[in-house]
Amino acid sequence: MKILHAMLCALFVLSTLPAATARTPEEAAIRQVLEQQADAWNRHDLEGFMRGYWNSSHLTFFSGGTVQHGWDAALLRYRQAYQSQGRQMGKLDFSDLQIQTLGPGYALVRGAFHLTM
Repeated sequence: MKILHAMLCALFVLSTLPAATARTPEEAAIRQVLEQQADAWNRHDLEGFMRGYWNSSHLTFFSGGTVQHGWDAALLRYRQAYQSQGRQMGKLDFSDLQIQTLGPGYALVRGAFHLTM
């Protein structure tokens, strides 16, 4: 669960798809990315889930007291933690989102995630 909490603190690349509950186009785009990520997770589609992350070797990923660098390392970490033999992904949803735009194309997203196994 700590993995997904760290994700909520990451900066997201904004898409342009609107959502009805957003206050601004930027917030709508962020909510859409998170909805797409939850949908992908719940389909057990890690590559689809990872589309919400910055696909860069400069991505920094914090989890369980460790730091990993790069999109590929984050995907590998998710695979080992949730798709290796004897593991399960569960059902993911996000709530209590607080979205603060920081500038064009950047935002800080805080909130809660729920991973039901």
